[in-house]
Amino acid sequence: MAITLSILLGLVALWWALRFLPAGADGHGPIPYLIAFVRFLWMPSMVIAAAALVSRHWVIVVFATILTLLTGVFASPWYRRHHTSGEPSRQTADRQKAQNTNNSYTAMTLNCRYGLADPQAIVDAVRGNSVSILALQELTQNLVSALDQAGITKLLPYRQLGKAQENDNGGFNGIFSAIRPDVHTERTIDVAAADVPYCEINGVAVYSAHPKSPMRGCREWSHGIISLATLGGHAPGNSVPAVETFPSEAIIMGDLNSNLDHPSFRKLLDAGFADAGLDTSHAAAASFPQWLVWPRLELDHILVTSGIAASNVRTLAIPGSDHLALLAQLRHR
Repeated sequence: MAITLSILLGLVALWWALRFLPAGADGHGPIPYLIAFVRFLWMPSMVIAAAALVSRHWVIVVFATILTLLTGVFASPWYRRHHTSGEPSRQTADRQKAQNTNNSYTAMTLNCRYGLADPQAIVDAVRGNSVSILALQELTQNLVSALDQAGITKLLPYRQLGKAQENDNGGFNGIFSAIRPDVHTERTIDVAAADVPYCEINGVAVYSAHPKSPMRGCREWSHGIISLATLGGHAPGNSVPAVETFPSEAIIMGDLNSNLDHPSFRKLLDAGFADAGLDTSHAAAASFPQWLVWPRLELDHILVTSGIAASNVRTLAIPGSDHLALLAQLRHR
C-alpha cells in the first residue's frame, strides 16, 4: 500500500511541476494538455493523503498534505488576483468607476466553432449586453454573411476581418466595432495560425487572436501564444507596413488555447498584460467546453495593458459554439 501511494503521489507531484517549465518548453505533446488540468490536482493529492491517513503511513500523509496545500494555493483566487504582470490586480478597485463613467464599453469574444455558432444568438448577445467591440474566432464567410442578415451591421457597423487561408485553425478572426477605427489591417504578426487582425479604436490597439491548439502542433501553439507578447504597446515583428506606429495601450481578445498554468501564457502576461478573467472566480471565467458545467477550462481571454481597467467579467452561452462567449466591461484609466 505504501509503495502504491508513494508512486501515485510522485506522479501527481511531477504532473504539477510541469507548470514551472520555462516558457516554450511546454510546447511538446502531451504537456499542454496535462498542464491544462493542473489546477485540479489538489483533488487526487487530497485523496492520497486521506488513503495514507487511513492506512497510517504518516510520512506519505505529510507530503500529500503539503502537495494538496500547494496545488490548492496555485489554483486559488488569491494567486489568480496576484498574478497580473507581477503586481496585485488593480481591477477590483476600478470596478465601480468602470460602471459609472462614459469612458467605458463592453467587449465580447467568442470562438465560433468552425463558423457553426448561431448568428442570431450572437447578434442578440451584442444587443442585450450593449457590446461595443466584438472579437470572433473561427469565422467563415457563410457566418459573416449570416451575421449581416441577422443585423450585426446595425449594431456594429465597422469591422476588420482576417484573410481566410489554408493555415487557419478552424476559420479566420475578426473584429466588429460600434466605433469607427482610426486605423485597421487584416494582419499584424507572423504566426502559424489564423491572421491576427487589428483595429485602433479611440487610441487603443484591439486584436482578435486564436493561436493554434496543441492538437494542430504543440510548437506552433507555444510560439503563437508567446508571439502575442509583441503586441503589448510596441510595433509587432513582421508587422504590416500600413501600420507604422501602434498605440501604447492594447486589448487582445480571443481563444488563446491556454491558461494561467501554462508557462507560455504567463510569459505573455509578463510582457505587460493583465487578464481580465483573473479578477473573478475561475468558474465565472472558464469558457470551455460549453456543455460541461464542471470541469471547465479558461481558454478564452480578454487581455489589457495597464491603461485599461476591466470589470464585470462573465460568460454567456451561444448555441452552436463549443465555447462560452466571454464578456468584460473595459474603461480607459
